[in-house]
Amino acid sequence: MKKVSGDNQTTTTNKTLKPFVVEVSNHNNQKVTDTVVRFILTSGSGNFANGSNDGNYEILNTKTDSDGKASGTLTTGSTTGTYRIAVQVRELRSNSLFVTSGDPFGVTVTIVWTV
Repeated sequence: MKKVSGDNQTTTTNKTLKPFVVEVSNHNNQKVTDTVVRFILTSGSGNFANGSNDGNYEILNTKTDSDGKASGTLTTGSTTGTYRIAVQVRELRSNSLFVTSGDPFGVTVTIVWTV
């Protein structure tokens, strides 16, 4: 799994970010389609479009498309600071299920003061 776009964004509170996009390939570097990718907001506040909250984290479960890509869009909350979005993909190897995690996305959320 590799990041395609959306990393290292800077924004203000209560704003919709550019989509976070990952691409999933198998060991032969072929794109993997129709596999579940999970985006998890592990720090910061906000909501994923079509996401849910499990009581601890904001989560988006989505699937890869025909190009092996999956994306998630987050609207930031009222908290400033560094947001981190972890990404996981489930894969089947020899009848065993593994969860692979990629590098997290980072977002800096600031507040704009108006006078």
